[in-house]
Amino acid sequence: MPHSKFGLRLEPHGDRAQAGYWLATQFTLLAQGMENWDSPKAPRWRELPVLGAFALGDQIAVVGNDLLAAFQALKDPREALVWTPGGGRVPAEKAMAAMLDSTTALRKAL
Repeated sequence: MPHSKFGLRLEPHGDRAQAGYWLATQFTLLAQGMENWDSPKAPRWRELPVLGAFALGDQIAVVGNDLLAAFQALKDPREALVWTPGGGRVPAEKAMAAMLDSTTALRKAL
C-alpha cells in the first residue's frame, strides 16, 4: 500500500495505519498465547512497539511469521488450549480461524 494511503480513515480503527497496528497486535497476542499454551498461568503480555506507518508492513510480516511458527509448533491445534488476553483459553485452531476472519475482513475494508 502506498504510504500516502495510511492516513485515510478506516473505522473503527481511526485510520489505515492504526488498523494495521491493531492487526499486528492481534498476531502478537495470539502468538504469545500459543507459545505459552502449556503454562498454568496466562503469559505476561508483551506490548508491540509502535514504529510508525513506514515500518508497519515489516512488523506485520515478522509477527505473522511468529504466529505461524507458534501454531506449527503445537502438537494438535484442535486440542491445544491457548491463552487469550482476557485470561481465557480457546482451542488454537478456533483462535486461528477467528484471526483469519479478522484479517480477511480488514483486507476487504482496505
